[in-house]
Amino acid sequence: MRQQMLLATALVATQLVGHSAHAQIQPTGSSAWPSASPAQPPGNLPPPQDQPTAPAQPQPDPGGTVPPPASTPPLGSTPLPASTPPLGSPLLRHAPRVFSFTAGYVYVPLSQLPVARSAPESGTGRYQHHGLRLDWKAGWQVGGFQSGWGSYVGFFAGFFYHFGGELADSLGINYGIFAKHTLFPSLRVRPFLAYGLGATQVWVRELEGRGIGHVTRLSAGLDTKVSERLAIELELAYQFNILASFAVPPNPPGSFDFHTLSLTAGIWYGR
Repeated sequence: MRQQMLLATALVATQLVGHSAHAQIQPTGSSAWPSASPAQPPGNLPPPQDQPTAPAQPQPDPGGTVPPPASTPPLGSTPLPASTPPLGSPLLRHAPRVFSFTAGYVYVPLSQLPVARSAPESGTGRYQHHGLRLDWKAGWQVGGFQSGWGSYVGFFAGFFYHFGGELADSLGINYGIFAKHTLFPSLRVRPFLAYGLGATQVWVRELEGRGIGHVTRLSAGLDTKVSERLAIELELAYQFNILASFAVPPNPPGSFDFHTLSLTAGIWYGR
């Protein structure tokens, strides 16, 4: 019994000595588990880094097989289609309105009105007068909105007073339609031509009746622009007034026509 106990004690002591010797063989500070840090390359060299590469140079095409790149026009320079109106042209909802007012001197080189205070010896007398005249026009522009000669149509009305001196004074009105065309619109001083047709009514101060007839008007002048829509108008006009009769008792036979030349100035409002 005693021998068995000694034998067991010797075996336990032998195992303890073997474990102690195995622990002394392991290096100090090392771990039985593998290290999680990445392995360093030999010689402790830094890991390789990506080096910048030079851009590839285009190589000439000796065979001409590659077509040249299409030329792209700069932004904003692409021409508009022919059917598209220019962006700068305004869209007019109605024709622009125009009007004018002028005043000036009128000369009557030939008049057959019954203005004599005594009846002439033979037929209708021929007289000369001078006086004052007022003219008014209103209408619309119908041509030359962006370029070209401006064209206008509308209505006119006028009043005149002829001083008789030794003869009786006469006065009257005329009214009708007119057309006007401006020349060289790019100039600041623009010449123009105008014409009109209408009716006239004339009174003689010392007579009770009146004469009614037809008027033809031709004129030319200058428009001097002050602003975009305002101009000073100077007009020289000729009028032929045809009166087949004059309602005076007794109604003498013959015509009562008279011709006038007028020089007026005023304002023209419109392009």
